[in-house]
Amino acid sequence: MASFSYGGAPPPSHSGLRHYPTVHRPGLLPATAACTRGGAELLRRQSRATTPRTKLAEKMVREKLLMGLPPPSSYDTAWLAMVPAPGSARASRFPQCVEWIMQNQRSDGSWGLQGRQGDDPSLLIKDALSSTLACVLALKTWGVGDEHVGKGLRFIGHNLSSVTTYGDVGSRPVGFNVIFPGMLARCIGMGVEMPLAPADVDGIFRLRDKELPSLAAGSKAFRAYLAEGLGNWDEAMAYQRKNGSLFNSPATTAAAAIHSYDRGAVQYLDSLVNLFGSSGPGLANDEEIMLDMTTCAMAFRLLRMHGYDVSSDASLGQFSEESSFHDSIQGCLGDTEALLELHKASQVQIREQETAILRSIGSWSAKLLEQQLRSNKVSRNIDPAEVDYALKHPFYTTLDRLEHRRNIEHFKTTAIQVLKSAYRACVPAGEEIAALAAADFHASQTVYQEELQCLESWVKELRLQELEFARIMPLICFFPPAATLFPCEQHEARMAMSKHNILLTVVDDLFDVGGSREEMENLVKLVEMWDAHNRVGFCSERVEIVFRAIYDTSNHLAAKAAAVQKRNIIHHLAELWANTVRAMMAEANWAMTGHLPTFEEYMAAGEPSFGLGPIVLASLYLVGPELPEDVVTSQEYNEMFRHMNVCGRLLNDLQSYEREKEQGKVNSVLLLLALEEEGGSIEAVKREVRRAIEASRIQLLRLVLRNESEVPWPCRQVFWNICKVVHQFYVHVDGYASAKQMMHSCTPGTRWCITRCRSHARRPTYNKFSQLSLGVGVHC
Repeated sequence: MASFSYGGAPPPSHSGLRHYPTVHRPGLLPATAACTRGGAELLRRQSRATTPRTKLAEKMVREKLLMGLPPPSSYDTAWLAMVPAPGSARASRFPQCVEWIMQNQRSDGSWGLQGRQGDDPSLLIKDALSSTLACVLALKTWGVGDEHVGKGLRFIGHNLSSVTTYGDVGSRPVGFNVIFPGMLARCIGMGVEMPLAPADVDGIFRLRDKELPSLAAGSKAFRAYLAEGLGNWDEAMAYQRKNGSLFNSPATTAAAAIHSYDRGAVQYLDSLVNLFGSSGPGLANDEEIMLDMTTCAMAFRLLRMHGYDVSSDASLGQFSEESSFHDSIQGCLGDTEALLELHKASQVQIREQETAILRSIGSWSAKLLEQQLRSNKVSRNIDPAEVDYALKHPFYTTLDRLEHRRNIEHFKTTAIQVLKSAYRACVPAGEEIAALAAADFHASQTVYQEELQCLESWVKELRLQELEFARIMPLICFFPPAATLFPCEQHEARMAMSKHNILLTVVDDLFDVGGSREEMENLVKLVEMWDAHNRVGFCSERVEIVFRAIYDTSNHLAAKAAAVQKRNIIHHLAELWANTVRAMMAEANWAMTGHLPTFEEYMAAGEPSFGLGPIVLASLYLVGPELPEDVVTSQEYNEMFRHMNVCGRLLNDLQSYEREKEQGKVNSVLLLLALEEEGGSIEAVKREVRRAIEASRIQLLRLVLRNESEVPWPCRQVFWNICKVVHQFYVHVDGYASAKQMMHSCTPGTRWCITRCRSHARRPTYNKFSQLSLGVGVHC
């Protein structure tokens, strides 16, 4: 059997994950300094107020998670109770299980999962009938509990009509129509006087007869899983696992031990009773995660995304064909959770040679999930909205903080699940986990609101709102860092990214719609001269406002970064801005002269003009770890930056080529179309661009997740998170629609009056200041 291949310990580059700097902040503008002091005080207040209580709560959660055991199952306990003692056919090997049965009968005579207010009665009645018949069978096996047996039989008699009501497959225990008749036949064979008319007995046996043809033509594994009802032990024992169990099912394993007293099966049952005491769970002791489709897919995804070298071939290769699902127990059950995990795992590709396996899994799992949605056959324990969301939003378009919110909203501390018996899937410390997550999420809102107010004050301080051509959108520009650099301690990095996002929007608008050639060339010269800008002078007040905003903000950031990096990084910030405005100037010249560049020329300018240099690379100096000069200039660092830029530029071009064609602008899609032979298809060109985006995304993720990296892990995460941001911004027709949708998903119920957004939506109609109605709070 294949096994996971990974290095054992977490990658060394992942150490120091939550090291954040405390920065001395000299020389800030008055408004900026006040905001910084306020933000720091806010963080200190929050830390003092929540840390001791939070640490205690986290400790309790860890203890409960380590101690958590699955809930008992009456059905499985009954089968455990029927296993005979060694050398004796007249006593149970597990008398404590017999005692548990007699202690846990309900007042109506039944056994099974106790219903609660809000539970679906149809989900529990057949479980109660199956569990009750199993418990009656166990007590009659040892000739004890006559009163309990009588009450149990009366319950079955009173609810007989529910046995033969076919109903939804999801509303009855797995294999009910085979296992219940099998237990009934066993009771009759033991001489139990069942409160059933002969016609009723015949009707129950007909349930099994109807199932047998489809079972015979179906999965062998599923038939083996129902062995306590079918008695097909030669076939079933082929599926015995290393721990001695059959499918980690106590009931099936106990039935096997009753049939042949298999040593491995008995040892598994002994270990089970030693662990759980007097009862047995519905599923236990799965030490072979490769045998479980859901666990295997989840493990692959989580291990790989945390930097472990996990082979897709060794772990997921066994599921590359759709038949692997249909031949499995999960396939016979229509297990949505297994399909969902496989679909998510298929997207975590970091090598080109993985394409065939992962793409195949992604294709057939998506098809089956869509079929389940259309036919309303999503498993009861899965919200159909979760399936719909996963199909529409690949993991490379999802932002961590929004995912946290979705997880909190959809988190279920308890949920009824049905295998051979119903059980309430209780998450150990579930209530505490939900409370901790919600408290952490809501605590960040106050910090974010304070930061947003700081941004608005900073905009006014720098007179940016006076630029009539510019889109000034603090909230939109704050969204990406708030959704990715979300820990409250990442205040400085968040603010740096937000400010540079606002500034980049202003500069983009100057080159796109607001500036004359003289103003554009003047700004380029000013940025190139940097500290010597006085030698150049300002050709207009607008250029002066823009340049001083860039210059002052960059110097403030460099002063903060110096405390973290222990060196002056202003030369790098100036270089980033110079590269950006030069590229924008080149694009403006092409538009003004009608020059058609080669594709290589276009990308050489198009990547830096997209603007992620000042936005992302500048903020990395404040993320936490030191970034030595040799790392910043390394091939690996710059390759990550390049692949992130390629994704952003090409995604933008895919959505804007029609508008830019009308405006006479250059665009990668239009350039490639021009290179096509006459009659070339725009759809073929778009497919080619999408392939290029996919290739860069895969290469970026490979670089981010590689073990031996000189770029610190938190910084690599920023590259990947911003790549996800640009995918999210361009998931629909244009960045405006996507940004508005993201803001709605971030604050449902709040009406956002967003008049414009950046996203390189060129040639819009501008107002001086976008009005944003925040409602009750920023839930980012």
